[in-house]
Amino acid sequence: THALKKLRKYKEIYMEDCRIREFQAAVDTAIFDIMISCPSREAALDRIVILQEKAAELFPGQIETFKIVYLPRIMRIVDTRFKK
Repeated sequence: THALKKLRKYKEIYMEDCRIREFQAAVDTAIFDIMISCPSREAALDRIVILQEKAAELFPGQIETFKIVYLPRIMRIVDTRFKK
């Protein structure tokens, strides 16, 4: 029925919103870790790999979005922190 389809659509939107919020929290945590507690550039890059894996887990097939939207921003932070 129409009401059931509408309910499914709302559920899909809600679940995507949950994934977005989870990923944003992971990004924030990774940036904090890189800025405060990563002892080396290599450790920071390892942290980025973990974040990229999280992106792939939450948004299958969308890794290019991570590379375009998030990676440049995070690499600027790494470069600033470790003075490339």
